[in-house]
Amino acid sequence: MGSSIVCADIFIKGKMEKREIREEVAKAIEKATRSLKSEISTKNKELSKKNEELRSMSQELVVLKTQIKELRAQLSKNSSNSSKPPSSDRLRKPNPKSLRKRGERKTGGQVGHLGSTLEQHQPQILLRCTQGLTLHCEHCGKKTTHG
Repeated sequence: MGSSIVCADIFIKGKMEKREIREEVAKAIEKATRSLKSEISTKNKELSKKNEELRSMSQELVVLKTQIKELRAQLSKNSSNSSKPPSSDRLRKPNPKSLRKRGERKTGGQVGHLGSTLEQHQPQILLRCTQGLTLHCEHCGKKTTHG
């Protein structure tokens, strides 16, 4: 773009010989080439800095993802899926995971069932306390002392 402006300026100056025009155009092209090379060099340096930043950020991202994974694993542990004691479960209790299916009947005594109650029985040997701490066996009549 800059070289076309230079060339237009050369032609406007007046009538020049072909050799002079070629020299002026060559100088303008050389100047533009140096300028572009300098700009390319600057952009390459910037690009390499950005690539280095990207590499370091990628490494940091890998480390952070690993830490997140480890922390999530720690949070998901409780006393039922690790060797942690139940006291470390805090307020969050895991849902019970019973394999039994719920029955159709309600809990407790069922309608229509005649219950059976154990009856009280009398002990075979009855000790009776008479005066003081002396006891008599009703079965054999032998005196026993308490103690």
